[in-house]
Amino acid sequence: MRALWMRTITASWVVALAAALAPSACKDDGDEACANDGLEGCPCAEGGLCLGGLTCLSNFCVAGPGTSATDPPGTSASDPTATGGADPTGDEPTGGGEPCEPGLVRCDGACVDPNGHPEHCGGCGKACDPGEVCASGTCQVVGDCAKEGCPGFSYCDAATNQCLPGCDYNPQCGTGKHCDPETHTCVCPPGYHACGDACKLDTDITACGANCSVCPMKENAEIFCEAGQCGWECDLSSVECGGACFNFFSQPLCGSGKQTCTPCPYDPHGDNDCHPDTDECYMSCDNGYELCGQFQCKYAEGDSCFAEDHCCNAEGFSCINNKCTKV
Repeated sequence: MRALWMRTITASWVVALAAALAPSACKDDGDEACANDGLEGCPCAEGGLCLGGLTCLSNFCVAGPGTSATDPPGTSASDPTATGGADPTGDEPTGGGEPCEPGLVRCDGACVDPNGHPEHCGGCGKACDPGEVCASGTCQVVGDCAKEGCPGFSYCDAATNQCLPGCDYNPQCGTGKHCDPETHTCVCPPGYHACGDACKLDTDITACGANCSVCPMKENAEIFCEAGQCGWECDLSSVECGGACFNFFSQPLCGSGKQTCTPCPYDPHGDNDCHPDTDECYMSCDNGYELCGQFQCKYAEGDSCFAEDHCCNAEGFSCINNKCTKV
């Protein structure tokens, strides 16, 4: 008798604990309001949006075969995150490009959800027929959507009471996008534009304009994207000439070089600049070096050298026995 009593108490306690720990479900008798639309047993959110791979049938979110609201992500056969970004049908992605987020596949170059995309329903290129919508990777026909709701990436057309491909609510769109209620398309917020399945800043120089172009780099210049076009301007230490930017300190434009956009010759051991009297290029060598010709700085006669070009070859000096020697 004592053992029977203990088993009864233990069984009751386990049932109560399981009920307390189970994910929230909803009553369908109308006695208790749902905490969140889209959970199993809850009335479908307007437009037929259900969570966790559930399907909206007869205005309630229900679990299909092999799917339950209590299945953890990645374990359900219809959970899009279980594929890790691969096509759940086993079909090869098309269009190339970077890997998509988990649950999405790349079809025709764009990342799409094969569980709800009408043109790639269940796999790339598997388009639904007119009047059908895609839900859980299969093309479906819904009768009166005002009564039954719409599954997947679709909305209820008020004029015909038919489900049409498109969005009705922001959760139906990808990260960063929202649903335009007039066009029923997922769009980027103001200040952003669409590049594939992502939203990019309108000023992003790596995705500029409608073509999402990468703006080319330019030496000594600042690159920008404005009004959908790439542009550039010379930085504060440079001047523009002939479509290029020349640094004031390492590439000065002097005299006739200003017309031809030819900077003064550069030497790592000297300073090139415009002569204050003639405005032509001239070179002043650092300590330990002497001017060789007009624009080169070399070791002086008798200085230690380790290579032939350390000495002023133009004036007959060579590196002999590690000394710059006149020959």
